[in-house]
Amino acid sequence: MRVEGNNHYYRLDLDALQNMQKSTLMALPMVQPIGDENIWETKVLSSFIDNDVIKEIPASRKKRWIVLKWLMQKFEFDRQYPEAELNGIIKPVHADTATLRRELVGCQMMQRENGIYWRTPASEIPDFC
Repeated sequence: MRVEGNNHYYRLDLDALQNMQKSTLMALPMVQPIGDENIWETKVLSSFIDNDVIKEIPASRKKRWIVLKWLMQKFEFDRQYPEAELNGIIKPVHADTATLRRELVGCQMMQRENGIYWRTPASEIPDFC
């Protein structure tokens, strides 16, 4: 720093700033690449599912969609499930069978008619609910 009258002039030490920048960046944790959905989906599943049990139904629609996609793997294509049988499959995974049934139908992953449920073909399931 140098003073000229009422003015103070400062000069930055560029080497010191570059060293601080390097040490700061090295201390930061590595961030997952943006757009890698598989890493994000795995993280969501590990947050909400433990030992093949849904700990909590996510409030976020996007996260709930991931959990519902996971739940869909428990059902076979080309098979019809009476509501009681569907509940029997969902119950060990989460106690709130009614909400999960409603979400599966609402997100068009399953269809329902007269108390009978069946899995929607993969080609007909929308990308997001």
